[in-house]
Amino acid sequence: ARPAGGPPPSSQQNSIPLPSMLLIRARDSTRTPVERRRSPPGWKAFSMQIPANTWAGIALATFILLLGAVALYVFTSNITLRKTGFFGGIILLAICVVANIFASIATRYSTSSTDAVIIVPSTLLSTSPRVPKDRSEEALLLHEGTVVQIIDSVTTRIDSTSTKWYDVQVDNNNRAWINGNAIERI
Repeated sequence: ARPAGGPPPSSQQNSIPLPSMLLIRARDSTRTPVERRRSPPGWKAFSMQIPANTWAGIALATFILLLGAVALYVFTSNITLRKTGFFGGIILLAICVVANIFASIATRYSTSSTDAVIIVPSTLLSTSPRVPKDRSEEALLLHEGTVVQIIDSVTTRIDSTSTKWYDVQVDNNNRAWINGNAIERI
């Protein structure tokens, strides 16, 4: 039986006590923004172990070797060399295709980050894409080094100056607008 007015027993067993949660947040805040960045799962992580340019170089080298294997198959009359050219060409073609796919994945993942880090000592986030006019438009105060996820962006024009504002998400539950000069993509 559960106590009157208390939460069900299953939620008491699965919840993290407040001191433990504070310790987890303290440990997370000591890591750099790059360390906190999410890593891709499985084979995408493997493709990220080598830079995209290296994968492209591997693809180019295997393609050149593939052309040599095809030439060996076509222009040689020795049956052993023809078999070597044929089966070697198939293996080199597979390596070339996989290297191209990995180069594409590595390029896409490294150039399409939605994560950003606060680069000013402190900044005030707003409920709308403009400088807060009063306390009701202030959403959050964030400090340098805080990692945010960019959701959307908009450019506002006041007089002759235009300012880029980003709709960002902090800690998976807080969304607000931040001035584009206060963050840098990572």
